[in-house]
Amino acid sequence: MKQFYVKDGQFWLDDAPLFIHAGEFHYFRTPADQWAHRLGLLKAAGFNAVVGGFKFNTNGFPIQDFHVFEVIKDSAGRVSLKTIATPLKAHRDAYVGECKL
Repeated sequence: MKQFYVKDGQFWLDDAPLFIHAGEFHYFRTPADQWAHRLGLLKAAGFNAVVGGFKFNTNGFPIQDFHVFEVIKDSAGRVSLKTIATPLKAHRDAYVGECKL
């Protein structure tokens, strides 16, 4: 199993620093039969993370969980997401208290 953790303000995966380059995927707006294609396009474009739905804080920045997923094929050969870790839950922008909104 892969090891994911946060150390010194940086993400690490299997003892190597990990830069998260995320693309947004609105799975709830995309027919399920197109998920594999859309996720493949994100991967081909160099993204190593996917952002889904979230809610906004009072300063306009999102409040969201950060998950680490692995893209796998299930027993039927369909593309699926396997959760490896959820290092941050309901994460809020660190500067929300300084925002004048």
